[in-house]
Parts: sequence; C-alpha cells; structure tokens
Amino acid sequence: MNWSTVRYLPLVVLSLVSIASPCLALPAKEAAPKAKDVAAGAATTVKPDKDVAAGAVSAVKPDKNVAAGAVSVVKPDKNALEASSSKKDVSKSEVATEPLAAQNGSLAVQEKPAVPGTAGASAWASAVPQLKEAIAKKDYGAAHKILLPFAEAGNQNAQCELANLYFIGKGVPRDLGQSAKWAELAANQGHAGAQYIVGGYCLLGQGVDKNPERATRWFRLAADQGHRDAQFSLGMCYLRGEGIESEPQTGLKWLKRAAEHGSAGAQIALSEQSRVVDPIQAFKYMSAAAESGSPYARLMLGEFYYRGIGTKPDNARAFAMWKQAAELGSPEGQRALGQAYRDGIGVSPDLQQSFKWVKKGAEQGNTKAYFDLGQHYLRGVGVAPSNEEALKWISRSAQAGNPLGQNSLGALYLEGRGVKQDPREALKWFQKSAAQGYDVAQENAEMVETQLRQGNASKFSVKRPGVQGQAKDRF
Repeated sequence: MNWSTVRYLPLVVLSLVSIASPCLALPAKEAAPKAKDVAAGAATTVKPDKDVAAGAVSAVKPDKNVAAGAVSVVKPDKNALEASSSKKDVSKSEVATEPLAAQNGSLAVQEKPAVPGTAGASAWASAVPQLKEAIAKKDYGAAHKILLPFAEAGNQNAQCELANLYFIGKGVPRDLGQSAKWAELAANQGHAGAQYIVGGYCLLGQGVDKNPERATRWFRLAADQGHRDAQFSLGMCYLRGEGIESEPQTGLKWLKRAAEHGSAGAQIALSEQSRVVDPIQAFKYMSAAAESGSPYARLMLGEFYYRGIGTKPDNARAFAMWKQAAELGSPEGQRALGQAYRDGIGVSPDLQQSFKWVKKGAEQGNTKAYFDLGQHYLRGVGVAPSNEEALKWISRSAQAGNPLGQNSLGALYLEGRGVKQDPREALKWFQKSAAQGYDVAQENAEMVETQLRQGNASKFSVKRPGVQGQAKDRF
C-alpha cells in the first residue's frame, strides 16, 4: 500500500488546537453524537469520552470552591520551588536519547504532579483550580500569569501548558519558537505530551529547524510512555520512511497500538489499509474512529454504509453519517450531504437543501464542491439560475484542476454564457480536461478543432456532464 496517498494521515497537525494540545485543558467544542446511537436520519448529541482520539480536549470544570468572579493569581512559594526543581536551559540541538520518567501522555491540567520536574507540588496543586477557572472563562492572560512562574521554575506541566498558549496565541502573541522552547524544556524532563509536540515541530519545521530524524526520536520517547498520538505518528514515520528507515511491519505495530489506545487517526489509517483485503475489519476500524467524533471518519463511514463495505448497504445510515460530518464542519461531509439531498439517498430529494450544503462545502474550500455549486447555478437546481455565479464557481473548479470543471468552463466559453464567447479559450480548457483522461472533453476538443479548421465557429454542439456528473465521485 502507498501510505503517502492515504487520505487522512495527520502525522501531527499543528494548525489545529484540538490536535496539538495534549496538555492544555481548553474548552471543548460541542460534543459530537456517537455513531452507534444514530437512528436513520437523526443524530443524538452525547458527550465524547475524555480519552477521545487525536488530541480532542475535554473542558475542565472549575473547582466548586473557586469563586465565580475574577481569577486571582496564586504565586508559587519561592522556597518550595527552589527546593524541588532547578531550571535548565535546553538548546534546539539537544534531544534526550534514553527513556525518561514515565508520565501520562495525554494531559489536562495536572493537579497532583508526582514526578521529577513538577516544581512546587503543593503550590501547583493550589494554583490548578484557578488555572482551570481561567481557562474555562477563556481568560488566557490570567492563565499565562499563573503558569509562567511555575514554568520558569521548571514545572514540566506548566511548561507544556505554556507551550500550548504560545501555539494558539491566547494570552500571549502566537510564537511557535517560544512554544517549541517551552515544550522542549518539558520534553527533556520526560513529559510525553511535550515530547509529542516537539516531535511535531521537528517533523514540520515549525518553531525549530526541520529534522525528521529528531522528530522520530521524540515520537519514540512519547510512544514508549503510551502517548497514542505519538504512537500513531511514529507508526506513520516507519510506514513512510520519514526520519527513519521504512519498516512496514513495525509501522503497523505502532498503528495498532495507537488504535487500541483510541487514536482516531490510527483507526482511520488501518481502515484504509485493510479496506480491500478485509472490509469487515476496515468497517470496524472506521466505526471506532467515528465513535471518537472524527468528522472524516463519519464521512467515510457513510460511504461504507452507502457502498456496503464490510456491512450491509444502508442508505439511511449513510445519510445520517454524512449529516453528522457536515454538521461538524467537514467540507467534504457538506458536499456529500448536498449530493444525498440531490439524489435522494436515505432522504427524500430536496434541491434547496442540496444547494445549501453544497454551497457550505464550496465556501470552505472543497474544490469538488466548486463544480457542484457551479452546476446548481448553471441549471437552476435549488436556486435561481445565474450564469455569472456559475462561471465564478466553475472557474474555481477548473483552476483547481478538476477535469469536469475544466470541461464545463470550456463549454461556457464556447457558448458565451456569463463570459464573452471564445472558442480558442474553450479549446484550451477542453484540452486540459482531456489531458486528465476525461473522454467527454476529448470529444469536445476534437469538435472545436474541426469547426475552427473549417471556419465554422458559430456551430458547436458541446457535451457536458449532467448535474449528477460526479455521482460516482461522491467524495
């Protein structure tokens, strides 16, 4: 299997707080409904498990003894800090080479630190309720004031929390260099979550110089402590030969370990890997990832139900999965839901709803939805016809490399719809589409070339796909 082409492989996604925050107890987004509790066409909202995959972060309720008003900063006892820790400056080039002290690898704010580097344990325990309160109220400035003295004194949990504040740019200016600095200080003390973050920075070259070899060493340290996202990332590095010699069996071992620990990314990757050889197992892995709340997994589980992959075909359940993915903000899910409404898959056809959801997907940048939306405007499907809007969205589709969009753009130029008629510009786009193997575009290109040679540029009979032109390419 070519692992570089697997659709959902976020080795480390440092552009999403929900994935890159194994330390900070940020307020969670609205909980996603569990896939197994979904009736055909309807979803029940449930709270996700606290160990939700791939970095989903649970909101931490403030201590009931903390006043509901302003947050007061508890300063750590200076003597306690000095007695229990020493500050160490770590350069970018340093990396631990031996297993470090065991530490929970998927942390919220820790209340009772009991390992080396948890400076001022009693002072930290006193500060944690107020830190939770600040985070719950999104008062990140107060959170920073609480964290900084502990982090400077060497408390690894505070250092990791501070790294996340600098990553998200809350309470402090966003600064990946500072984030990497604080994460590495915690990582060198054995903090698994911080080791995972540093590995991610090294892999992507964010905040530090890009160094895949160093990234895999950090992932291994965190993975050995049971950090599921690090296990997933390490497994993918082995499978793709990034920073380490390719060892597929070792990679699969780490993916399976991560999947057992609830990593949605690992479950999705294993589902993709087993889809052909063992569709039933593939369905089980995808179902587990969907249970964790992954929008992508719900999108793909909808495809499994629609196509009967590892399970009996069930259009109602397919629709339910697409609806959940769409409502969770997945642009691919929004497009799939729009197509389901258009084609009546698991639901009565509703062209207005189809237009609504396809538009949402297009506005979020789904390039295939560009084409669909253009066809809605061109043909007046669920919306008033508009050649100008059709040209806008079909042009975006064509420029993004969609062969169907390129063929349709050629047709618009050929017919002068929303744009001045230009057979030669039309021919250019037909040829681009044909070069990608689209037979209809090849026929159109040959027709235009013939008419131009004959000097008969006003008599064209263009071929274009219908509004269901991408029905086989639902995702």
